[in-house]
Amino acid sequence: MMEPVYHWLLSLVGIALLIAIASFFPKSEGMKHTLRLIGAAALSTALLAPLLRFDYQTYAGALQQYRDGVSWDAAAMENTQARLSRSIIESECSAYILDKAAQLGVPLQAAEVAVQWSTDGYWLPSAAVLTLPEGTARSDALADAIEADLGIAKDAQEWREGVQTDETE
Repeated sequence: MMEPVYHWLLSLVGIALLIAIASFFPKSEGMKHTLRLIGAAALSTALLAPLLRFDYQTYAGALQQYRDGVSWDAAAMENTQARLSRSIIESECSAYILDKAAQLGVPLQAAEVAVQWSTDGYWLPSAAVLTLPEGTARSDALADAIEADLGIAKDAQEWREGVQTDETE
């Protein structure tokens, strides 16, 4: 692909070098002027020669192949966007619950939020799995806050006991 460009540039440099060398020989101004005019015509012809040999059919075909290869699949993009949006909302809701638990003094180890697609066209938190250390009671204050702030009903909140955390480590 680059070889034709290399040969084209080499021919331009060669012609320019020939013109420069030839400009040293003529003694009269008229002859120098004629030589410059001939040199300029030769250089212009060499400069524009690739346009005369350009294969527009091949170029159009290659351009069409490129367009076909780059075509966007709108459904796949929408699906990816929906999954990203869902992950972000689940993550943000989980972080909110952990922050709220810390504010209320609840030793919550983990919070996993599930979301579902609403009829209005966006993700809504629908359920939560909350993990407490062993022997820790469920917090009604946190359950109320989750229901009030995120809209996850108390019966959609699953409270589990996890492993005992060691505060001395």
